[in-house]
Amino acid sequence: MTPIIEVSYEVVKDLKKSETPFNPSPPHGFKKGFIYVPSIKLYVAEKSHLEESWDKAQDSPLEKKLRMLKIPEFVKFLNHVENYDEKIYKKITQVRKPWRVELLDAYFIKRKDGFYVLTENKRNIEKLKPALMEERESGISFKSWREKPNPQGLPIPDIEEPNTNKDKLNYSPPENNGVAGFGVSPDGAITLYCDLTPSSTHQDVLRVRSCFSVE
Repeated sequence: MTPIIEVSYEVVKDLKKSETPFNPSPPHGFKKGFIYVPSIKLYVAEKSHLEESWDKAQDSPLEKKLRMLKIPEFVKFLNHVENYDEKIYKKITQVRKPWRVELLDAYFIKRKDGFYVLTENKRNIEKLKPALMEERESGISFKSWREKPNPQGLPIPDIEEPNTNKDKLNYSPPENNGVAGFGVSPDGAITLYCDLTPSSTHQDVLRVRSCFSVE
């Protein structure tokens, strides 16, 4: 007779904490150098590549099928690699040197009736949904932004303040003719930019993480 081994609730709870989440196989197979993110049905590059400027990134894609990540897609990608590839997550959110900013597909314009966001090489335009439109000296909660952004990926107006210094996300709200990016500065501060100049060049700083869909 097989012996019965009793374990406490605490042991079971600790085992569940240590379980690695199941990462389902991509529907179209694995693609070398890319991670499949089921929540957005996109293959996203494991590594970002250097780019001269946001404008250059839009004008000269590596291949026709490749494009930049939009802000909400980047948020989903961050959440995915936090669960399934901690090495990539830490590289994006913690590596300070070299200083890097990942450019994102969002171009903001201001009209009489408010702000609009242009994506897909400015071919798609949407009125900006309610979002935080001011900087906060204390920053905003990095966790809250990733859990509940607005439909275009920006922080919501009443987003929580950071609980700890590690949870702090600096935020530069949209400016007219500004573009988006996510970066970590040499002092370790992480920032969501929505006011970058699209034509500005910063050698060895600006990067793009390509993605593509096969759906």
